[in-house]
Amino acid sequence: MKKMIKNCWLIISCYVFLIGVKCKAGTDSLTAVIDIVVHDQALLKDAVLEFELYKDGISSKYIKSRQYSRTELVDSMTRFNVPLSTTINYGRIVFTSGKLRGISSPVNLNYSNNLFLFEHGDTIQVHLYPKKIKDVVFTGNRASKYAALYEVNNSKKIDIPINNLLNDLFERNEITAAFDVMQKWADSLNRALALILSGEDHIINPYVKERILFDNTSYTYNVMRTKLDQLVRKKESDVAVLQLVYDFLSQRIFEQRSLVSDTLAASSHDWCDMLLFNERLRSRVKYILAGESPRQGESMGQALSERYTGQVRSKLDYLALLRNLDEDGYIRRTLRESETDNSELSEYQLAAVQFLARSEGAPAFNFEMVDANDSMHRMSDYKGKVLVLDFWFSGCMACMYLTKEMHEAVKYYESADDVVFVSLNFDRYRDFWKRSLASGKYTHESGLNLWAGETGTKHPIVGYYEIQSYPTLLIVNKDGILVEKHVNRLFTKEDRTATDKFKAIVDQYR
Repeated sequence: MKKMIKNCWLIISCYVFLIGVKCKAGTDSLTAVIDIVVHDQALLKDAVLEFELYKDGISSKYIKSRQYSRTELVDSMTRFNVPLSTTINYGRIVFTSGKLRGISSPVNLNYSNNLFLFEHGDTIQVHLYPKKIKDVVFTGNRASKYAALYEVNNSKKIDIPINNLLNDLFERNEITAAFDVMQKWADSLNRALALILSGEDHIINPYVKERILFDNTSYTYNVMRTKLDQLVRKKESDVAVLQLVYDFLSQRIFEQRSLVSDTLAASSHDWCDMLLFNERLRSRVKYILAGESPRQGESMGQALSERYTGQVRSKLDYLALLRNLDEDGYIRRTLRESETDNSELSEYQLAAVQFLARSEGAPAFNFEMVDANDSMHRMSDYKGKVLVLDFWFSGCMACMYLTKEMHEAVKYYESADDVVFVSLNFDRYRDFWKRSLASGKYTHESGLNLWAGETGTKHPIVGYYEIQSYPTLLIVNKDGILVEKHVNRLFTKEDRTATDKFKAIVDQYR
């Protein structure tokens, strides 16, 4: 009977959630009330509080377009009415203070433990203490959910003895035994998590609880996959080992668990991310075993279509597009073939269609950024010129490499008045950016150097283009249309023809 009641409540919760996701009218009234309570006055010096929430019920670490807000804190208690786009939103609470905000957090709230599930009606207080004194404490309505998530995320660490045992087993090629150890560890972690979530002090919406369990299972499988990836790189010529890895990644457990709870699996922050990583490694091992290169075999879209269905498949397709894993256009073709009235598309299909509408052939994002003299520049100011946009940040080794490799090409266009190289920097601190400019390691003397401001990588242009990595090069034609993405890949390997290839791309738009 208890199990039946539990299942009924889960079904009801899922139904209510789906209504919240699908219903766009009235979402302005969806809010969570968050009080930030600072218990040490020293923490208020140069203090900033940020909320990062995923929009429209779609979350993944690959999704850069998020609902973002930033407020300077001056009082010991500050109330925030956080607007939600759906009844349940994944999001982060980010607190920083001190002269170099964001370098290290003065409280124990960081990207490994600050992912929460905000629900309409939440009213909580987040109590912040110096991390050497006390952890974050949550009180108020539904605070037990935040406390449970915080506790769970802080416990997501593989034990050193287990890690050493796994490394030893892999070294001796005892792959099956290593699989058993990993699975037992994953099961024990999930049991501990289930115990935390079922405690008397943690009364949690069943739907939220199931999402958390999906996220935790994703974490354990990600640890497994990381170990397997390291093994493949180390023993790429050992066919027997590769076959064991391939067989593990091909287990039906991934598809079956996704199929049984399709909506829950897709709405999880981490589940589909994990599946995509697994599929990429599985495909790579498959090609190695067959003696082929990935470009000669099936596409990622084709592989996903054969193993997944429903909402999970739609979200995986969307994430593959964001990661530029659709080089043969399989996913794009599938979307075009299934595209009807937008109201009939799932939220993931609609997000994919909207992303493609912002890609090549669409008007470029009209950025507004300042130069070193604080003069404002807008992309629209450069209509009639071909723009090469370079996204970078200080400390990025690949960004320095690209600058070096592009020197000859930039020099070639130095006297051209219709080609402008624009470096877009996403450091959070102006001083960092200015020092990088002075070093000459990231930029070119003849280029236009702009800074995105203290929003850093949260600047709207990053979310608009869903920038996944740095550096990224985009080309905008004279009519302000985005015409080329990922041009930086020409320079990722030593290729004497890269400069000529780049010039040929630019010249076709002059």
